[in-house]
Amino acid sequence: MLIEIDISVLTEAQNGTQKAFDALNALALVQKMEWHALWAERRVLDGIIKLPVEKLGDSIKVYRAVLKGVTIRKKLCNAVSSKAVVTFTELTHRSNGIIYINPAVTKQPFSCYIASTLLTENINDCHFFEYIAHWYLRKQNLEYTVFCKIDKQMGGGNPLSDVYREYAENKKDRFCLCIADSDIKANIQDLLNHNLINESQIPSYGETYKKVFDYDKANKPFNCACYCFENVLEVENLIPYSIIEGISNYKHIIDTIKTANISDLSYFDLKKGLTKSKIDSSEQYIKDYWTKIVFKSQPIPTLNGFGDKLLSHILDKHKSELSNIDDSMLSSSQLKEYEAIGRRVFSWCCTMSIARALI
Repeated sequence: MLIEIDISVLTEAQNGTQKAFDALNALALVQKMEWHALWAERRVLDGIIKLPVEKLGDSIKVYRAVLKGVTIRKKLCNAVSSKAVVTFTELTHRSNGIIYINPAVTKQPFSCYIASTLLTENINDCHFFEYIAHWYLRKQNLEYTVFCKIDKQMGGGNPLSDVYREYAENKKDRFCLCIADSDIKANIQDLLNHNLINESQIPSYGETYKKVFDYDKANKPFNCACYCFENVLEVENLIPYSIIEGISNYKHIIDTIKTANISDLSYFDLKKGLTKSKIDSSEQYIKDYWTKIVFKSQPIPTLNGFGDKLLSHILDKHKSELSNIDDSMLSSSQLKEYEAIGRRVFSWCCTMSIARALI
């Protein structure tokens, strides 16, 4: 994550406040180990490197390097949607994408001696989102100067909300971004546009994400944030279709899906497929989406899915394609999600090395 040093930290250090020096030394180590990327205004960095060497020691070398790379770090600052600000003038809290950290607040210790955590339901989701973050990084023309360092974690045998709560309450020395499916199984905007539902009938999040969202809304943990998909069913729907179409073992399934003339696969269950009986037993909004919008009252065909191993197969066998995804490979729904997910993962997990700061 980009960590900005507010001028109040410099002011406190100039006034001899030990916690300011402790914070500056901790931040220097964070940057030296490349857990996160430091940034500050030039006047702040100029002031830091003039502080007593007996208080900062080798940390001054880190700040000199950051100062030399301040231009590219300013570009990074403009590319992120979230950042941390170390300050003595705000209480520790999260507001509008900014995490304020006050070193003087002892109940919320400051260190950040680990890369940001990306928390998902399945570890493969983390691996895939890292590719999306790299896609976003390339879009920002930062791929040669900035990189992502991610501590990948999953819910495992515990509910995702319990793991999220653990980071919020007991792991306040690290940042955690949680991404999950919404479990909403149809394009809500299409249903609204066709007057098949009204605003009061919009389905709520599924139980997994709802618990995370409700906890976050009620407690507003300063070091955590959460996001769920808004334009696709689940993570498999984010795989560029051209990659799936290039797999010979899937050709029969692909040909059958193409014959069905489904214009948008954003809410098609790529793992399990589609059957009339499955649609008939679904909630009304799902029935209306498939029968009235997708198939326009035509018979619902039986379409096989690609199985539960689709994502793991893509991650294992198609690394090169995933590393070179461009906008032309994405549907409009995928592009929206890539922007949303890529921006968030990049913002929470970006860092720079001292060497790259000197470019």
